[in-house]
Amino acid sequence: MSGYFLKSPGSQLDYALDWSVADLKGDETVTADLGWTITPEGDAEDLRVVGRAVDPTRSIAMFEGGVPGRIYAVRARVETSTARVLERSIVVRVGGI
Repeated sequence: MSGYFLKSPGSQLDYALDWSVADLKGDETVTADLGWTITPEGDAEDLRVVGRAVDPTRSIAMFEGGVPGRIYAVRARVETSTARVLERSIVVRVGGI
């Protein structure tokens, strides 16, 4: 896991994963965002990705929603210029009302 974050249900959480810190090698760069997966999912009020972007060293996601008291596992995946697939996870806990 890369981190633990607290989010209020009504706020937006912008989060950037910096792959250059420990994952990218030499001149390798991030070339594609392979998506963000949130567990659990399914309820209309659950945490969701509402925007995402990628640059040569980072992947960025904007999260909204979330059920108060619920803990979500969030996984990000990217492809690199050397065709490697990198994956990292964070935990987001949605605070009470």
